[in-house]
Amino acid sequence: MKLTLVRFDRVFDIQYRAFGFGTQTEFGFESDGSATYGASVIGCQTIPIGEPLIVAMRREGDWKNLYGWKNLATGSLTIENGRNNLVWFSVIGTVAIALLAPIILLHDPLMTDGERTAFYLCAIGIAARTYTGIARQWRLVKAKRLLRQAPSAA
Repeated sequence: MKLTLVRFDRVFDIQYRAFGFGTQTEFGFESDGSATYGASVIGCQTIPIGEPLIVAMRREGDWKNLYGWKNLATGSLTIENGRNNLVWFSVIGTVAIALLAPIILLHDPLMTDGERTAFYLCAIGIAARTYTGIARQWRLVKAKRLLRQAPSAA
């Protein structure tokens, strides 16, 4: 997790795209005379122009994975809520599969090997989505904490 100080002198090519169960704001910007293309932040965000920001990103210079920012002029935070219902549905789905799998697989003689394999692959997919969702939520919580602790002029 990296924090970077930036001022968007000019913002261009703002596009809002569907992303999972939400939206993603993609944009390009100019800062200190150099242009950056392909920046993106989760949510339908309004990009502040000409104000100093502390930006939280996954890795240094990784503008495709912005978590949010703190406006140093106003002290306001702009970051995704951090509540992703899909994570909880995935957790419930994983628990349900874990509880139902032995019953279905051991007591259903009509289930073919292909159906069992498909069932296992679905369970693995749901478990993988659960892991990535929880990891992403943890990074959002960490980014929000870092941005709140960052100093502001206001």
